[in-house]
Amino acid sequence: MIPSNKITNKSIHIFKDNPEAIFRIFCFHHAAGSASKYLSWHQKLSKQCEIAAIQFPGRETRQNEPFYVSAHDAIAEAAAAIMSFGDQPFAIFGHSLGGSIGYAVALELERRSGNTPSFVAVAAARPPHLPAPSNLTSNLDDFALIEKLKMYSGTPPSILSNTRAISYFLPRVRADLALSETFVLPQPVELICPLISFVAADDHLVSAKETNEWRLCATDFTQVSDFAGGHFFVDSLPDRMFCYLNDALLRVT
Repeated sequence: MIPSNKITNKSIHIFKDNPEAIFRIFCFHHAAGSASKYLSWHQKLSKQCEIAAIQFPGRETRQNEPFYVSAHDAIAEAAAAIMSFGDQPFAIFGHSLGGSIGYAVALELERRSGNTPSFVAVAAARPPHLPAPSNLTSNLDDFALIEKLKMYSGTPPSILSNTRAISYFLPRVRADLALSETFVLPQPVELICPLISFVAADDHLVSAKETNEWRLCATDFTQVSDFAGGHFFVDSLPDRMFCYLNDALLRVT
């Protein structure tokens, strides 16, 4: 059983304590996202699992902290935060940029402590040995960037149409896009653990062909494609994706 007196850590949010949990899944949000993305995931995942959401600086409870300026900082801080929870069994999930960072964190944990996750799952995520997309970059002007955000349907219209809200939100978008643009690994490195990749049929930021390149990052690789929706299909909490995650949890608990 995972102890209920968990370590308080600014980098990790546990929205619902689960004293019955024997497993923990650390979840990384997409670029410009936040930990609250995973607020309701406990309703979909196994009752034996506790969800621990990673919180990057510059948003929500960490809004007064400066954004990461390098992927190395993000990876090092997340790895240290996960290690502080001890050696209980765990997995890693990441959406979009969070998938690439989560994979790198898994590699860092292997290097530091040998405490590898039971599996890594990524959704709508480009492997970091591939270049970042050229159609969505941090140097777009405000109008062009807002139009791109509208196109990908991941940002509520109430934010995009509100001058005050967008002035708070765009710096976060640019910071995370810049992080993504500089986070490129020279070559794929294989994880010890299994890796699962999820991708939607209408994702215009990353294709199934690109996400299939994750096969070079693990000897045990599964790709699940053709989800309904686009880059943010995860936000609809698709039952099919959670079936795969719960099956993976069942195999390791």
